[in-house]
Amino acid sequence: MARGKNIEDARTPLLTPGQESGRHDKRSLRSNRTLACNTGSTDELMTLLYDIAKAYVALCSFKCKQSIKFFNSLSYRHYNTSWVLCRVAKAYYESCQFRKAAAVFANVRKLDPYKTEDMDIYSTTLWHLHKESDLAYLTHEMIDISRHCPQTWCVAGNCFSLQKEHDDAIKFFQRALQVDPTFAYAYTLLGHEYSLIGELDKSLKLFKDALYADNRHYHAWYGMGMIYYKQEKFVWAEVHFKQAFTINPSSSILMCHIGLAQHAQGRNNEAITTMENAIKLDSNNILCQYHHAAMLYAIGEYERALAGLEKLKKSASRESLVYYMIGKIYDKLNQPHLAFMNYSEASHLDPKGQNNAIKEEINRQYLNERSDNGANDNGIGVLDAVLEQDPDNENSNFSETDDAE
Repeated sequence: MARGKNIEDARTPLLTPGQESGRHDKRSLRSNRTLACNTGSTDELMTLLYDIAKAYVALCSFKCKQSIKFFNSLSYRHYNTSWVLCRVAKAYYESCQFRKAAAVFANVRKLDPYKTEDMDIYSTTLWHLHKESDLAYLTHEMIDISRHCPQTWCVAGNCFSLQKEHDDAIKFFQRALQVDPTFAYAYTLLGHEYSLIGELDKSLKLFKDALYADNRHYHAWYGMGMIYYKQEKFVWAEVHFKQAFTINPSSSILMCHIGLAQHAQGRNNEAITTMENAIKLDSNNILCQYHHAAMLYAIGEYERALAGLEKLKKSASRESLVYYMIGKIYDKLNQPHLAFMNYSEASHLDPKGQNNAIKEEINRQYLNERSDNGANDNGIGVLDAVLEQDPDNENSNFSETDDAE
């Protein structure tokens, strides 16, 4: 035993008091470095979470430009994630910048090809851009990934809706609600689809169901406003458009609808002021600029209307309706040669007469005229002909608020 004890003593050298103190100082230094490292990591994490939360709150408040700015301030490795990119794409979508939204969503598909969340929004973006092949491909992918999430069937419904196969689209939207009866967006899409085929009562009920599922779903408030507008219940239409606008106060499209409802009630000056405010919200919104000029024409402000349309012509040079309205103004100003020139340009841009129904409605709503074959007198304005499904629809250049590309 004594020999063993001596061996242990030999293996453990004796330390002087000074050496023992030095070892303790080194241990304390390592401990402090570890603590400082952990504290620094915690601070970085809290800063990251704060930045993401700030951007997300801005998005939920529909402050889309601010939200995009905050997300763009993130570092590359944090920005280039499927969750952040989906939020950025949704911000572009809510801002009606559909091309940018689609490009970001495409990056999301590359990063996370099995993602189902927000793909319903992606499909609606493709619907607005009339990307039939891309939407069909997305539909096949989503069905392969999961048949048990509502987003899959919303994507499929949008695919058939774009092809104007409304009965099939309705079946797929109904399937989405069978999978998840609380999915508010499916109610809204189904409501718009019924509206397209004239089933206004069913459409109205579905928009109400969407609000039961999510009372901040402003698309449903907008949808109800559109139903009342088509039924010529303009006061109720304005009420619902305003309710949608209180939820999303950054939407110039919603404010445009409010102005149209006011104009339909004969409150022209108020409607013009509303349109001017909508243009201030988004100076690139071609639809608001067009209706503002048309309303000025309606009250006899021909010079102001012409100035607005000439400015609009620079950003919507391929839109026949702009030239058509300019021609009507030159008619009123007794300049038939300029009127004929603009009518000719409108015919050149629309040789098949696809916009004839909208021109009929312009005559009825703004110009107080009717053609020989009669205008469609059902209370549906030119806005509804151009934007049938959604407040951020992109069926023509009128709803294109994206930057020129």
